[in-house]
Amino acid sequence: MAGMTRLQTMVMAILAALSPCGAFACTVANLNQAGGDRSASPDGRWVAYAARPGPSDDDRAVLMLRRRKGPGHPIRLRHIIRDGEVAWTPDSRSLIYIDTQDEDYGVEVFDMSSNGVRRTKRYDDLITNRVARTLGPKREITHYDLDIAACRAGGFSLKSDVRSNLKNVEGAPDIEWGGRFTIDLRNKTVHGSIHRTDD
Repeated sequence: MAGMTRLQTMVMAILAALSPCGAFACTVANLNQAGGDRSASPDGRWVAYAARPGPSDDDRAVLMLRRRKGPGHPIRLRHIIRDGEVAWTPDSRSLIYIDTQDEDYGVEVFDMSSNGVRRTKRYDDLITNRVARTLGPKREITHYDLDIAACRAGGFSLKSDVRSNLKNVEGAPDIEWGGRFTIDLRNKTVHGSIHRTDD
């Protein structure tokens, strides 16, 4: 399948402007060490998938990328521990990946430029810093989850689900938080916040 025509690009831009927050619902694939789903780019040129590098690697897989047609070897992007979510921006220029290894969430974006695939800025530190500032120094995170919510050309958004507890206070009840973060890929910035949802 060829790349998007100029008319298709214009139509998608108009739809993005008319839709809430200029966003599209993402087609999210869950990749894991057992293989999981595959995720094809909207223009049909690429497919992302998980592969186990060897029979001894029971708890580890590799995020791979390959062209759907034509020559070329698969591109090894990074290791996966447990599982993770991937989604594409509608223009197929960016592959978003959330790694759910342990409690350390990696929010990464791979740029599908004409010069090849390259990893861009990690966004997890910017997001967790905002969460920590909201919770304050007296609270610690007991549960942290991120899900890809929507994508658009040049950015995407994440839904957050957080539970916190008072530090060093046995039996203190958890407080539930929820929120949304918007990542601007052009400016490499994060906007958004979390708020209490158990009130």
